[in-house]
Amino acid sequence: MDDNRKADGMKHIGTVLALAGAFAITGATVGATGASASPAGAQSWHEASVGGGNSGGAVTLRDCYHPTQTPTTSCGPVASVPTGTVVHVVCQAGGQNIYGNAVWDYVVTPYGEGYMADYYLFTGYDGWIPSVDRC
Repeated sequence: MDDNRKADGMKHIGTVLALAGAFAITGATVGATGASASPAGAQSWHEASVGGGNSGGAVTLRDCYHPTQTPTTSCGPVASVPTGTVVHVVCQAGGQNIYGNAVWDYVVTPYGEGYMADYYLFTGYDGWIPSVDRC
């Protein structure tokens, strides 16, 4: 791994740990699936809620890190996250196009962490969120 990628990975770990702590305080649990986040004190995450697009009653949270792969619906399922659940978008990556939106969000939820297609989230933006890092 080159120094820039290693630094980016380390940069993201602090936010995931901070978000995990925030969910733990509220009684939720957060899984460890190889996350990324930013240093404590610097907010590069963005609050969103599950339920955009044709989500129905829930959206599948996906593990695209074991093995590392481009986010798609082929990534293994982590959890089914109910519509209305508040999530924290930690970073975003390009992946499989879902109904015209190829952005995937790495999120921390009360049900675990992993990727969700941006199409299924209410983020306040159509695709890329300006204040959120790329994964």
